[in-house]
Amino acid sequence: MRNKKIVTLTEFKHLNEGIESDIKKYIKKNKKELNSLADEDNWDAIYQNLYTEFDVEPESKDAKELPRPNISRTEYELKDELVRQTILDTQDDVDDIKESLDRIEDKLYNR
Repeated sequence: MRNKKIVTLTEFKHLNEGIESDIKKYIKKNKKELNSLADEDNWDAIYQNLYTEFDVEPESKDAKELPRPNISRTEYELKDELVRQTILDTQDDVDDIKESLDRIEDKLYNR
């Protein structure tokens, strides 16, 4: 027979705060690696790192409670494409402004 311990709400909150604190420390310590994996959309590796760090079996109930990314690959790609296109458009606008400025200077200084 398994020994079940009844946990009060206060004890549960304290345990939850401890886990949250541990996760925050892990993220802070491994921020560069985690950012790199996220940039590569390698969520499986991120979860595997978390499973290993916190000694959780991937198919366990605890693992299934880990939050999943709330952005799909398609949504990420569309947002990335939009940002890149906006940068290119802005560069075109800057080039147009430079050309206009050059023409204004030419007229101003009779070049």
